Amino acid sequence: MAIGSMSNAVLTSGAQTVAGVKTFSSDPVLPGGDCMLIGPFYQDNVTASQSAVALNMTCSSATAITGIPAIRAGSIIGISVTSNEARSAGVLTVDATIAGSVTGLQAVLDDNPTTQAVTTQAKDADTFTAGQLLGIKITTDGDWAPTTADITCWLLVEM
Repeated sequence: MAIGSMSNAVLTSGAQTVAGVKTFSSDPVLPGGDCMLIGPFYQDNVTASQSAVALNMTCSSATAITGIPAIRAGSIIGISVTSNEARSAGVLTVDATIAGSVTGLQAVLDDNPTTQAVTTQAKDADTFTAGQLLGIKITTDGDWAPTTADITCWLLVEM
């Protein structure tokens, strides 16, 4: 796997902030273009028995922002979830979404791991077009605990 130069950038638009990482690669499985982290998406005091609830993005406005429009076409290649408290019961699943529909790419907190999970996939498995909303939905089972856990999630996309 050959990875070339890497640089960090942060894009700010109004109350939304999107952090990005640009990479170059000659490996056909890895992204061939730009990579960008999208987020954070979050939920405080995660409750049990949620079903595909859209997570909000961190912002200072009163309006809930549950997705960000893609600037250009690309694909989702990763998702992460981090909890400030260890899962003590049940299962929490976060799903990457395109235009509000889950893609199948998930990160899961259960008995192992209990505080953070990352899942990646090959580029072009879940593609999007410019303008489609990218987001994350959360599902918890009826046993999820602790309900004082706060989670933060990110998407990794290539364009």
